[in-house]
Amino acid sequence: MKAVERAIADLEAGHGANEISLLVSATESHTQKNLNRTRAEQWQNIADMAQAAKGRFRMVGTVSVAFGCPFEGKVDSGSVIADVERFRALGVEHVALGDTTGMATPAAVKNMFSKVKSVIPIAHFHDTRGTGLVNYVAAYDAGVRHFDSSFGGVGGHPAKVKYGGGFTGNVCTEDLVNLFESMAIDTGIDLDGLLAAAEMCEQALGRELHGRVTRSGLSPLI
Repeated sequence: MKAVERAIADLEAGHGANEISLLVSATESHTQKNLNRTRAEQWQNIADMAQAAKGRFRMVGTVSVAFGCPFEGKVDSGSVIADVERFRALGVEHVALGDTTGMATPAAVKNMFSKVKSVIPIAHFHDTRGTGLVNYVAAYDAGVRHFDSSFGGVGGHPAKVKYGGGFTGNVCTEDLVNLFESMAIDTGIDLDGLLAAAEMCEQALGRELHGRVTRSGLSPLI
């Protein structure tokens, strides 16, 4: 709630965020580890945030570990869809399904997103096991048109922190855009600006990031 209150204050001052993220984990164990509270407590927190933010920001719900939990293993898809419906009941129209530690497979992705009917779905995959890009293609084939990614794969969890058994960085924006454009999927993104932004991220962080096309260049077939 403090974050929403700060965002509202910024908005009234004429600047700040235009989107509020509401996060819940699909399992009790991950909720405790990630947020230090129960799922019931987090859902109450989300309800309070949504009520305060309603009409002022675009609200985006996220269900973490939707495709598998590092602490509990398999996650029931019915429970995930119930969380999606709970977001919708709070007036949240955009909901991301997060593969927080890279357990999703293309088959699981298509199955899960085929069940999301009442909201605008967002795909959010991590590249923990090198499956991020293929899962985004599966999500696209399932009808998803909104995708989370980050330049150089930064974010998700700190690069030097072992979480859930290994590296859990996000999928690289530059690699994802390169793939989609190579498939004749128009992303609307300035491709020259894409690489310039990726290089700027590396300069700002002072280290080489994980983007492949930052090293190789975009596909010459685009």
